[in-house]
Amino acid sequence: MHRKVQVFPLFIVPIIVSKRQVINIKTSEGPLQPCQKILQFFSIFMLSLTAIAYAEDVPFPQIGGGYNIGQIQWTFKDFSRSEVLAPKNSSAELCTSPGAWRSIPLTIYYPVDFGTTNATNTRAQYIPSSVARALGLPGNVSNLRKRAFPGAPISREKDKFPVIIFSPGLEISTIFYTALLEELAAHGFIIFAVSHPYMSGQVYIPENDCILAQPPLPTERTELLKLLDKMIGENIKDFDFISLVIKKLNASAGGFKNKIDEKNIIFMGHSGGGMSATIHCSRDTIRCAAAINLDGGHIDGDDIEIDGAWITSKRTPYLKIHSASFPGKDQIPPSLFGKNQFLLDINRIDHRTFSDLAFFPGRILDPNGHLLSAQDSHHLIGHHLLAFLDAVVKEKKFSWPRFSPGLEKELKRFPRASK
Repeated sequence: MHRKVQVFPLFIVPIIVSKRQVINIKTSEGPLQPCQKILQFFSIFMLSLTAIAYAEDVPFPQIGGGYNIGQIQWTFKDFSRSEVLAPKNSSAELCTSPGAWRSIPLTIYYPVDFGTTNATNTRAQYIPSSVARALGLPGNVSNLRKRAFPGAPISREKDKFPVIIFSPGLEISTIFYTALLEELAAHGFIIFAVSHPYMSGQVYIPENDCILAQPPLPTERTELLKLLDKMIGENIKDFDFISLVIKKLNASAGGFKNKIDEKNIIFMGHSGGGMSATIHCSRDTIRCAAAINLDGGHIDGDDIEIDGAWITSKRTPYLKIHSASFPGKDQIPPSLFGKNQFLLDINRIDHRTFSDLAFFPGRILDPNGHLLSAQDSHHLIGHHLLAFLDAVVKEKKFSWPRFSPGLEKELKRFPRASK
């Protein structure tokens, strides 16, 4: 079956990797997957950071859940794969050139017991100083702090924790999903947030003090689609590789030893990352505990013939949350829904609301005051995700969460009831 999809990248920013460690693991290659249509979009998100940089806290809602949050950042290297997306005319400052091995930066968020932080009781920087300098931002931007404590010990409250492998939207650093990912970690999930080289914007790796630069997208349609096909294919291979990394970490002598619930590994992504997670978990040879697609692609009958907007495996639990940025697009026929597969339309949120962009005033244009507040949007998205994740992990029937009448009227759910 053919599917029609559309994805809007948000902004081009660097991914940060601050731990001076590279872990090398070999794995096999997977097949190239279908591509997607992209309309390039530049955000001036960074400018809003200067207005709040004199404060220390990022302007996110208070964390819920039963845990503090830890953070580790590593660069992993896959020696089974050469880097096929690097520009042919690589300049000296680039980390890799065609033929070099694939490097994959990860930011890992995980639950930490209340009352426990790290040795210095310091929280992670939102934008490290070196990156602020590279972008020409004021030095006080580095004052901003996440809620996570770098290197804090993982919680001892439970033997094992379920995992979410998260893939960002096109040309977006995983750092700009901090609000959502920290919230999920505080509810007892280990989050492996991936930055895909040459797809997730400017990927900075401080081990080598160099940049994996995002090449400009072709303007000619055929060439654009060929490139995007390769990008999605590399995303899928990254998922395969990271799945092996997780098994290695669980069997290692490090802090994650025997703490990972390998039966509950969930793939989640936003925009192009959501489509990648959908395609990955549609593969017959892959076991996903569940897949979550945050506004990746649409089905409307008049766009490019490619997959990724809806999962093809009816046995895999699946949740798609669809924003008002594509009104009326996700017309999913009832015949495509599996037993534990759900679609949520939220009427007054933007495609960019899933990222941190929503919490910085003026970064999402809303001249008529139509959109829900960032807090209400975060509340709706987060509670639906947690309800679905709880059902997956506990192997129980999913029930739609309930909200105040004012918020309930903004929601359209399919199937409409799950009593």
